[in-house]
Amino acid sequence: KTWENALSGPSFLKIYRLLNKSGKPVAQSREVSFLAHNSKDKTALETYKIIAKTLADFCLTIAEKKKIPVFYLGGLATELMRSRETQEVFFESLGKKADILSFRLIKQSDQPAMNGLKKVAEEVIKTGKISQIRPADIYILKND
Repeated sequence: KTWENALSGPSFLKIYRLLNKSGKPVAQSREVSFLAHNSKDKTALETYKIIAKTLADFCLTIAEKKKIPVFYLGGLATELMRSRETQEVFFESLGKKADILSFRLIKQSDQPAMNGLKKVAEEVIKTGKISQIRPADIYILKND
């Protein structure tokens, strides 16, 4: 229903479970990441490729609609980009647009990437612009 649903940890799990023919029990999205990186589980790698293509489609949609050339990728997107195979799918899906778009990975954290987006949105609402964003700022939220 939303891009967040398509690109979040639960979607890793849903896609993996849908493709999983071996019946291997997986309880968390981080397990899919572990399987993709350490055991080269084919189902986990295929899950990564589907998410990588979806992420590329999302970036293309936003770049075209909002004229945004720079993307900060956090959360499980950073896990995707650790795999050479998924990097290839991602950039292949971007096509010629890969030359004009810029992608920056945000340091992995236990907190969801949405917290970083919330911080950026709060800054835009407050000041009307985004100042220089450091990875340390992305995941620090103060509950007032």
